[in-house]
Amino acid sequence: MTNQRNRLLRTVLDELFADPATPAGNNARRDAQLPPVNLFEAEYYYLIELAAPGLSKGDFVLTFDEDDNLVVSADRQPAQADAARREHYLVREFSFGKFRRTFVLPDDVDRAAITARAENGILTITLPKLRQQPGRPRTIAVE
Repeated sequence: MTNQRNRLLRTVLDELFADPATPAGNNARRDAQLPPVNLFEAEYYYLIELAAPGLSKGDFVLTFDEDDNLVVSADRQPAQADAARREHYLVREFSFGKFRRTFVLPDDVDRAAITARAENGILTITLPKLRQQPGRPRTIAVE
């Protein structure tokens, strides 16, 4: 009786919090979530911070797509279950799977100087700005 009641409660909760755009409900919506980001602008660089707990530097792939946009992707798989364990999840909210985020970069980003660092579940991408050469005074001839 208790297991049946737990399943019913889980179904009701899933339907209550389901995203109407996703027919599979709450689990599909959670699995499709993208990691949150912070974007900063400083005088000489932009900074992207992407929260991805549990991922290490080897899990991330940073590339440029055909439109020269920065693409950040990763694939996080759950640890293999221990067959000898008799416990089972009552609630499993840790998200696993693939994600891909695309960032359209401003024109003043020096794409060749971009760096990335992963530490404590945060991927930090530094996007240096192109240095503007100070203009020299000159005269333009009128023809």
